[in-house]
Amino acid sequence: MRENPDLWSEVHHRLITAIADAIESNLSLRSRVAIEKLTYLRFYKLD
Repeated sequence: MRENPDLWSEVHHRLITAIADAIESNLSLRSRVAIEKLTYLRFYKLD
């Protein structure tokens, strides 16, 4: 049996949403779950 590629994107989004919902209640008040948000971290070397 092969995966149907037309359905995979739906499963992917539903799985991410379910995981986000499951972990959100365990986060501190200073944290939150964001889906499809890009975050860039830049690190600078201090001399």
